[in-house]
Amino acid sequence: MNITRNIVLAMAISGALAALAGSIEVLGVTDCHCQQVLFTTGTGFDAIAIALLAKNDPFGILAAALLFGAMRNGASLMEINSGVSHYIVSLIQGFTLLFIAAPAILRPILKFRSRQDKNKTPALPQSGG
Repeated sequence: MNITRNIVLAMAISGALAALAGSIEVLGVTDCHCQQVLFTTGTGFDAIAIALLAKNDPFGILAAALLFGAMRNGASLMEINSGVSHYIVSLIQGFTLLFIAAPAILRPILKFRSRQDKNKTPALPQSGG
């Protein structure tokens, strides 16, 4: 069994099915032949952020999805009640993802720097005379 071929085949099939579902949604091929009023965009980006936040743990994904959903739904109510912009929620989510992803981003950079420091030869001490 060729593992690489099966992974690529599974990804191609899932991508084709997702494209088909997305095209049906966008083209409005429903009973009324009209685009939905509550058409949502950006759901895929939220899903990637949730999976990153949960580190691909199924129970963590459930908790992260509830957290993101509560923040998204509470954003408009927060704006109405306190006058704070609903973009603050996006800012908080962005900073959360930044701090979660920072170790994975910085680890190769710091490893590269430590490798460069090890390759440097120390200067010979000069004798005073």
